[in-house]
Amino acid sequence: MASFNDIPFEVFTNAILPHLGIRSVCVLAQVNTIWKDFADDPIVWKHLYLQNTPSKILDTSVHIGPKSARQRNHNKEYEVYRTTGVMPPPIFYESKPFTPEATKRCRDTNWFLNNSWCCDCMPRELKSTLKSWIEVRTDGLDTDSFPCLPGYGNYRDTGIYCDYINSEWQNYNREKGLSVVNLCQNPNHYDIDTLGTLEDCKKKNSFKKWTLKIIENEKKAKLSKATREKKAKLKKLEKARRVMEILEREYLEADEAEKKASKIFNDISTSVKLA
Repeated sequence: MASFNDIPFEVFTNAILPHLGIRSVCVLAQVNTIWKDFADDPIVWKHLYLQNTPSKILDTSVHIGPKSARQRNHNKEYEVYRTTGVMPPPIFYESKPFTPEATKRCRDTNWFLNNSWCCDCMPRELKSTLKSWIEVRTDGLDTDSFPCLPGYGNYRDTGIYCDYINSEWQNYNREKGLSVVNLCQNPNHYDIDTLGTLEDCKKKNSFKKWTLKIIENEKKAKLSKATREKKAKLKKLEKARRVMEILEREYLEADEAEKKASKIFNDISTSVKLA
């Protein structure tokens, strides 16, 4: 009967590792020598390094979409396996957001912008400024439904609206200094090996060393932030204490004045009664 220790390294790196963090990998390394060998492998620490390093989207980066909507290229995986004898990590088809092919099932604007597979690629800030299909179309029809493609059943022709959306998206990215080739700016929607961090990896001789350094720097940054916040709170506390001291002094002065006024009032009342 197979046990936890019988998991192949490829299964660990392809199926398990993407769901683990540095702490979990370090714990696994303490289980036994088998898992220590797994956890110390450079491939593992390269993944963790990329996981903890800001990724830069390049014009050459390959967009594969959100995890829930990716399509695996089984033919490509088989070609790699046949050539190398090793089953590669999942390989996905490249897919650009908001193309006629990707949105051919969309019936109207709402479906197109909010329910298509690529709707999460676009920032909400931009999405809220876009016109609807009925406002963009110039064929004179007063409906928000996309026209059906002749001979393709329920498939819709979204070509004109896709051109409008991508033009607006390019202008939005251009104004913010972002790529106008790869419009989606979510690094998680790209093949990790095609992101800007790959160039940085070529300069690293030990991914474990640099990954642990990143974590150390993050902890230092959190400590510095906590120290700054503590000092700021202490200043507010000291200021509040000074205010309380002033208020307490003013209260005592008011109380003393009230006692004097009360004494004078009582003395006058007594004198009036005796007169």
